[in-house]
Amino acid sequence: MVADLDQYSFARARVNLIISLPGRFPISKLQNGSSLSLWKLGKKLEERGFRHWKLNPLIVQTSNVGSLGSNWLDVVLSVLGINTQIKVVYPSETTVQSSLHPSEGWYFNICKGTYNNVYDCYDDRFPGLWLHSKLYIQEDDNRNGWCFSGSQNLSKSAWGNIEGEYVNMRNFEIGILLFYQNRQFSYPIPIDTIKNEAKPMPETDSHPWNIVS
Repeated sequence: MVADLDQYSFARARVNLIISLPGRFPISKLQNGSSLSLWKLGKKLEERGFRHWKLNPLIVQTSNVGSLGSNWLDVVLSVLGINTQIKVVYPSETTVQSSLHPSEGWYFNICKGTYNNVYDCYDDRFPGLWLHSKLYIQEDDNRNGWCFSGSQNLSKSAWGNIEGEYVNMRNFEIGILLFYQNRQFSYPIPIDTIKNEAKPMPETDSHPWNIVS
């Protein structure tokens, strides 16, 4: 497969590949021209000037979430060069149980300190369904923005965990980053509602799976 891909040039591709590889990498190496994970994503956002834009919250729709503490989420925002809030879109217990295929296989392990950033993914356009996609979306008020779509859930295993002077990644992951202006298409999540009006999940019977203190 590698030999086959080597026959092609991707220099004119209009999207950017973002990958993660299992391993332990020096932070200094990732900060200096990295082609991996969050560091490449942050580099591409900087090249397009997004660090200087007035952007709305970063919306992340994911099908699995690892152990997220506010410190790690702060690292994600710092590496990306984004000074904003993360809003995590994930199915509540009520949404899963009332779906066409109720299952307890959904796993959510998130610190309560970040609970106020979690929003139910229920969408009236798709009753009874919940998503397995992984989307990272950020826009300004004119619907200019960027979207990353790939295999990466919002987790340390997928994106990397800083341990001292190193970053530890556990997974093989791949996805694409694209930029757009004046978005005319719709996302499979109600992004405008979440961006402007949605309230975090109430801490009642409608809550993410397996919340830990």
